[in-house]
Order: sequence, then structure tokens, then C-alpha cells
Amino acid sequence: MRSLSILLLCVPLLCAACSADTGGTGTLITEFPPDPLDALDATPDPACTGTWAVGGRGQIVDESGVPVSGARPQMCLRSPTDTLLCVMPPESGADGFWHQEVPEGEPRCIAEIALRALRPNAGFGTTYCHVPLTMNGGVIELREPIVLYRTTPATSLPPLGDETAMRTVVLADGLELDVTPDVLFGDDYEQLAARRVDHTDPPCFARSTALDGLYVLGPETSVLGETGGFPVRIPANGLAEGSRVQLLVLGGLETRLADGSAVDEADFVPFGTGTVTDGMIVSDPGSELTYLSWLGYRAL
Repeated sequence: MRSLSILLLCVPLLCAACSADTGGTGTLITEFPPDPLDALDATPDPACTGTWAVGGRGQIVDESGVPVSGARPQMCLRSPTDTLLCVMPPESGADGFWHQEVPEGEPRCIAEIALRALRPNAGFGTTYCHVPLTMNGGVIELREPIVLYRTTPATSLPPLGDETAMRTVVLADGLELDVTPDVLFGDDYEQLAARRVDHTDPPCFARSTALDGLYVLGPETSVLGETGGFPVRIPANGLAEGSRVQLLVLGGLETRLADGSAVDEADFVPFGTGTVTDGMIVSDPGSELTYLSWLGYRAL
């Protein structure tokens, strides 16, 4: 059973596979700004059976390649013994660059890293990426910028009213969720947002996954309650009536599916199926969405 250590989460409830390409910009970072990580003692523990890392650095940009200041990149480091440490997130500068030390006294021997990136209260969805262990003096250097994708507020959001009552929320690009507000965190209901993203040039987590459609959702939150999740309806976009699709969700912190199974950070995994009915992909019974992050589908 894995254990989880979280030093600090920058927003409520927040704090497996992807290529090095994070998608969106097609650029490489050739030089990082000077930062204090270069002065850290990177001498590894001889007992480490993984990669010894004293810190990490990278850059956050939007879909146009413009640096995003005030973003919060969070390194989630998994050790060879499957312990997970999510380090306190720093804040990116005006140039989108960030750096973060793995605190002394915390496990620095790692087997893999997932990076969680968001810009709180700025209309971006949260992105998770598995990143390669490209090292420079004990520092993980993310040579591809991490891309944040904008969301669009709901186009139809019924009044809050009875928070235990399910209602249909219509999001951008025709996505519909049957939402019960009281299983969302805080005032997330009022902030529900989404947007269809080009699935032919997807983010890092979906690079190795063939898709027919992809949506970024927000705010990132678990929706697993007594309802078992939210029914989903997605515009079929040319899929024939009666066609079947597989539905996929991106794992965040402590993500669980309706059957209770855990999804690791940055893993983009199937969670159910849907059937095209009256021009919409309708999630089948037992295939409700239990986590708001990213939603994808592909024809079966």
C-alpha cells in the first residue's frame, strides 16, 4: 500500500504515462535562469537505489507559449519503495520559470516524478505530467515547458438551491454533467468550467493515447459521493448513432474511481464507457465521472 506525504497544498483538495513532450509549444528550454539550486549539496545517499534529486526546475506557459506567472508547479516524487512526497509548490516568476528544493530530511531518492501545475483563480485547468528524470547536478530539469490550458465558464448553471439535488450543468462546447453540488468541495459548483481541447495535439499525459475527443475541466476536485459520480453527455461529433466509446479521466491527488480503485497522479486511464444516443455520447450506468480534471473518449 502506498503512503503519501504532502508538505503543503496551495488550494483546497489539491495536492501512469506520458512522454517528455508536454504539448502545445514544441519548444525546448536550452538555458535556465540562475537559481539557488546550483549551490545545493547533491551528494547522493549510497543506499539510494533510484535517482537522487535535491530539487527541480522548469517553466510554465500557456497554449500560445506565453509564460504564465504566478503558476504553482508541484513535484510529486515517488520513491523506489512507492512512498509519495508532494513538495510544497513554489510560484513561477514573470518569465514562467520556477525552481523548488526537495527539503532536507525528506526522501530524495526517487523512482519517478509527476508534476502538477495550475494557476489558481485564473481560468486555467490543472495539468499533470509524468516528466523524465533529466538531471543536472542532482536537479531535475524539465526541458519541455509545462502547458496550462484555459477553461470556459459553464454556459448554463442552474441556481444552487437544494445542494443535494442533481441538476444538469451545460459546459462549453456542449459538454453536459448531471451535478450534485453538495459532493463538490466548497464553492466549486459556482466555478464549474470546461473546454474542448485539440485531441490531435494533446497535453503530456495523453501523448501516447489515441483519442477522438478531449476536454479540460475545472476546478480540479473529486466528485465521488453517495451518487458515485456524475453522469456525462458529450457531443458525438460525427460518431454514428449507437456507437460505443471508452471514457478516460486524468488522475490527480488521491483520485479514486467509482469502484474505489486509485488512479496515480498524471495517469490517464479508462473509467467507463458511453453510447451515442440522439447525437450525444451518454455515459453508461456505472460509468459516472468521479474526478474533475481532464475527460477524454475514444471509439471502441
